[in-house]
Amino acid sequence: MSEYFVYKYGGTSAAQPEVVAEGFCANPETNRVAVMSAIGKDITNPNDRFKGTEWLELLEGAVDARYPKGIAEAQEAFIEKNRHAYRMLDNTVLMAILDDTYKDLNVDRRSYGYKWIGERVSARLFASLIDGIYVPSELKFQKGAMLARRSIRDIGLSLAPLLKSNRQIVTEGFIGTDIESGKIVTLPYGGSDISAVIYTAALNNDKDHWININSTDKDGVLDADPSIIPKAQVISEMTYEEIREKMHGITERNGVIHGDAIAYASTLDVEIYVRNTFNHSVAGTHIVQSRTSNPDKPVIGISGKSDISAIDVFDMGMADASGYFGDVLSKVGEVGASVATIPKSEDRLKLVFNGGDSRKNLEQIRAHILRHAISGKKAKVEILRNQGTVYLIGQELRNPRTYTRILGIVANLLADEGLAIREVTSHEKSPSLAMTVDGEKVQHIIRLLHGKLVQQQM
Repeated sequence: MSEYFVYKYGGTSAAQPEVVAEGFCANPETNRVAVMSAIGKDITNPNDRFKGTEWLELLEGAVDARYPKGIAEAQEAFIEKNRHAYRMLDNTVLMAILDDTYKDLNVDRRSYGYKWIGERVSARLFASLIDGIYVPSELKFQKGAMLARRSIRDIGLSLAPLLKSNRQIVTEGFIGTDIESGKIVTLPYGGSDISAVIYTAALNNDKDHWININSTDKDGVLDADPSIIPKAQVISEMTYEEIREKMHGITERNGVIHGDAIAYASTLDVEIYVRNTFNHSVAGTHIVQSRTSNPDKPVIGISGKSDISAIDVFDMGMADASGYFGDVLSKVGEVGASVATIPKSEDRLKLVFNGGDSRKNLEQIRAHILRHAISGKKAKVEILRNQGTVYLIGQELRNPRTYTRILGIVANLLADEGLAIREVTSHEKSPSLAMTVDGEKVQHIIRLLHGKLVQQQM
């Protein structure tokens, strides 16, 4: 079976197209498809103010505010950012693409939005640089939701004849089209990761194995946040579920790779490598469906965050009330909040949210629970701030004895430091040990546990 690669290039990589081209074109017979993000900040230029997408967001704001000076500044800055990045291109080719782009930036096109333009111009320029074939995105949406199976079918049909040529294919990430209106639809921030996974799945078949290379400015998935653990190391191999669990504790967007991209990859059996565009000496992180783990090192990574909100509920009789729990969750969904964990006892439950949800949302949930409380005025519903979560990651934690042993080590280490665990919230089959703790102590706990459980062999 032959192996081929779909490369996704993030914004920082896209800002240095000559470096990207050198790597992508090193093996054109196997590196067949590039999925381009909009140009991000140029890490070689300390004066680079904004990413391309940020200029487009500023343009939207200026148009909505009817601020001509802001409109002109954002338009010119975006065009100049792309012109400067591709200054090595033949000027006639470069200006033809940028002239088309400038038309898309016109005020009259505000109803279409502008954020999609960054990916499109980036893909067109890169295709010209490498003499590749530019192909518009074939991702399909309906009522705002991506149609994965429809997209896979259309991508396969679109690229099949092009793959027979000797030229490389370049497409744009982050965007697609609505099948009913034909309008351009954008994915969430970082959605080029998702696009690349869908493209890889579309090309996989019984004869050819396609692999997604997520090419970024990081060496891979690290075993801890480097701002907390400066000597954090790359995790060489992880399962989809392990990386998803680790992402619970990552505050910067979705970390190195978008969480939804991992979910699609798992469902569609897409193999992923996370590698550094600018550091080929590091193998990066291999993300797979299953892996062989080392029982002597059950914990491969740690993450945590301290910007957590929670609602603590005491309502005597909740366990015996039909529909109580479902009613609470329905209200959570109604206000658009996202729950990470739900520790529960007979008459108490705690909703731990993924981030610092707005006080308005939390107050609505709190008021709803109080209105429907079984114990009436004796019920207590409290909004908690500055909660923290810490996640130890490793599939060996699925073993009950290993889990118990690690939990014992954690409990002793924290007790010796005068620290406390508020709840242990892991599912027994999850490759993680998750705890809620004092938000102010999260970084200290990460340093303590990383030194004992991640750096050292058990």
